[in-house]
Amino acid sequence: MMDKFEINIDKHQIRKKPPKGDRIFGRISNRVAKNKEVLSIEEIIYEVGEHYKAFTRANMCNNTRNDNSFEKQIFLVLDFDEHPNYEKFKEKCQKYGLNYTFTYRSLRWSKENPKFRAVFVLDDWIKDSRIADAVNRLLLIMFDDTDGNDLKADQKCKELSRMFLGGKKVIEAFPENRISIRGVCYAFHEYLREKKRDNYGARLKTVAKDLNVAIINNKLAIYEAAQANAMQIDLERVEDGNIVMFLPKNNKKIINHKNKTGKNNTEASTLRTITINKETLMEMCLLFKEFTEETRDLEHDEKFILATNLRFIKGGKTWFFEALPEHHSKWKSDWKYNVDNDYMPSGCNKGCPYAEQCGSSTIYSKCGSKIRKLSNLDTYLPLANCQEQLKTCLREAVDAEDDNIYVIKAQTALGKTEAYCNIIQESPDKQFIIAVPTCKLQAEVVQRLKYKGIECTQTESVYETIKKLDLPDLEEMVKKLYENGYGRFVVKQIRTYKNENYNKLTKYQCQELDHLTGKKQGLETSRCIVTTHAYFQMMNMDTLKDYEIIIDEDFLITLFKRNWSLSLGDVKKIIEKNMLSSNDREKLKLILEMEDQETKQISFTKPNICKLEKLYKRADEISGPLPMLLESSCVVMDRVHEEIMFCKKIELPPRKMIILSASVNEKLYEDVPGGGERVRFWNVPDAKYKGHVIQYTAHTMSRKCIKTAGTEKVQEKVKEIAGDVPVISFKMIDTDLDIHFGKTEGFDNLKGKDIAIVGTPHNRPALYKLLGEALGYNTAGNITNHRVERNNYEFRIMTFADKSMRNLQLFLIETELEQAIGRARVLREDCTVYVFSNYPCKQAELNMEPYLDITVEEETEDEEEIKE
Repeated sequence: MMDKFEINIDKHQIRKKPPKGDRIFGRISNRVAKNKEVLSIEEIIYEVGEHYKAFTRANMCNNTRNDNSFEKQIFLVLDFDEHPNYEKFKEKCQKYGLNYTFTYRSLRWSKENPKFRAVFVLDDWIKDSRIADAVNRLLLIMFDDTDGNDLKADQKCKELSRMFLGGKKVIEAFPENRISIRGVCYAFHEYLREKKRDNYGARLKTVAKDLNVAIINNKLAIYEAAQANAMQIDLERVEDGNIVMFLPKNNKKIINHKNKTGKNNTEASTLRTITINKETLMEMCLLFKEFTEETRDLEHDEKFILATNLRFIKGGKTWFFEALPEHHSKWKSDWKYNVDNDYMPSGCNKGCPYAEQCGSSTIYSKCGSKIRKLSNLDTYLPLANCQEQLKTCLREAVDAEDDNIYVIKAQTALGKTEAYCNIIQESPDKQFIIAVPTCKLQAEVVQRLKYKGIECTQTESVYETIKKLDLPDLEEMVKKLYENGYGRFVVKQIRTYKNENYNKLTKYQCQELDHLTGKKQGLETSRCIVTTHAYFQMMNMDTLKDYEIIIDEDFLITLFKRNWSLSLGDVKKIIEKNMLSSNDREKLKLILEMEDQETKQISFTKPNICKLEKLYKRADEISGPLPMLLESSCVVMDRVHEEIMFCKKIELPPRKMIILSASVNEKLYEDVPGGGERVRFWNVPDAKYKGHVIQYTAHTMSRKCIKTAGTEKVQEKVKEIAGDVPVISFKMIDTDLDIHFGKTEGFDNLKGKDIAIVGTPHNRPALYKLLGEALGYNTAGNITNHRVERNNYEFRIMTFADKSMRNLQLFLIETELEQAIGRARVLREDCTVYVFSNYPCKQAELNMEPYLDITVEEETEDEEEIKE
């Protein structure tokens, strides 16, 4: 943020607006055009809003005020002079995230006609008049007469050189407020979708034509440079700092240059310009480093390699001629010839002495790689050493006499289950609760403990028991009760079912149902209790206070999965049918008014058993888990899916716990309520995989990418590369496995097998925002294209700008991938895992060559598509 701003501003005060056509306007204009001052935003607010001084929103050059004299712009101004409603203006700005810096009363302000102006300050200067014109007009369009004349700004204020008279009083001032060009564009699209819902496409085309801007993915093609550079779009572009605007095709001057063979070279014209830091390029390319630092005099062929590659890198031409020691005129001529004849980047094997060592085909392709490893100094310990450290950490945690939360991060297949089973065996004076993610893993742990001679009790899952009884109607009923929040009625309904179907049931089925509805098992005297994450959350910890608690796999993932949704239609029914108290219905009405992706804290009247009985009797009137909403504390609006999502308060119990997992995240455990200073995080060093992870990263492999390429074609290509192996992917890809993203923990049936992982498991932004709200994060931002550094890689991905939200999102993605990879037990088994995703995985051999017939534009998701 800048402390001082250059501004064209009058030297004198104008306390009264001159009559229309008065010559004094010309004198004011001349003074403003010739007078530039450097002022702080506080000084500008005072001089304009309180001191009656005229100014221009754009800086002028040549001491004249017209659009041809445009130099740069950082102020956006709206002028309201037809009986405006200031409060409605504030509400609209708040709704669309348009943070004005100050507002002031116009010279002709009166109580009858409270004229005012609003000044917005951009986060950076605009230096291209075409982009400035587009941004000014977009803001004006948002304040036309669609919302009424009392919210209509003066639509004549379109010229870039527009001058605005000062005012008689500042209404509001927020000196720190800034808006971005992308923010204005986002607000415009939101506004247009809402106000012109039935005519959005036609209206967007009209605006795009007026502004001379292309339309891409049903939006105006104005992007941050990083996002634009990731899109292979063959359109003329206007670049201004961090902003790129694409012009429509009919604006482009098409010139068919010919290469040396006389053939039209269309491939070169489709190469996008890459943005990369100069120092980063020096690290990546030894030839460029030598050339820049002038450590030796390069041969002509070496310089030619650099020249033909650097012309496709932003700033490359400048870097080339800055480092060129001599023959500038010759190389300028050669450079022009290369451009005119569309020379492609010359291959490194054409003369670079480091070509074989580097392994890249061209400098351009190396820089354009979506993934870069930050350091090749990977360090691994022998497997036995890692196992010993795991045992030491676990023993220290078990022996600790406090209420801290011990989080131990250790690789999948390192031997975590065996380690805690041995600790239990070695600690006969202690009692333990072991919580695992699945019933299948629960049974395996019980078997292992009993083999070691350890007495243990296995908690029972009502639903899992019923699944084994071959009673599909009862199974479906119980499942629905749990899903809709009526779990406390399960036992009652099982009894009713048994009585109604007694003559149809076998003796074994009757015995099992009697067991499920009888007295619950006592756990207090058990030496070791083996349970699931889900059951653990329902246990009465007060009666089990002497137990050591060991959580196998990341407990936060289980907490994060405890979220529910209700359709907007069901929410409206709840209100219309008076299913809740008037106070709670009013709260639901406020939720229905929330903007898409908006989050908030909620608090409903928690139902007692009597109220829950009444809701249960009316459960068929809606299809969602109303009781869970009443117990939740956070909600997010998802208008794309026409539903609200909600979750209970996410917190860790006030008990000492030991958590063992390969995917835990230290920051998340520190941020979650109940964590903080109680967290003791230990990272067991990694051992080198015995097997191999080969990762193909050229495509995003998002749901959109897979759908665009064709699900069957993707499966064929995976089979062609990896062979006929088991596949873990999205549910949308039909496989023979019961494992998919969202359900990868606790499976051991793929141990030692070659497998394929297909997809980058993004979740809806609404889910990330819901969890972010529960963790107390800033959820106001949107998902956009960023280049990030994580786990010793630098790569590009659609993510949040806010660091906490980004950490949450990327953690959830990498957890799914690493858990899927771990199913093969690649640490101990000589097998190969093929990963098809652009999210780099640990110890993976990266293959960045394209393998699908799909363009970058076709597979690139924008925020709206990710929401879907």
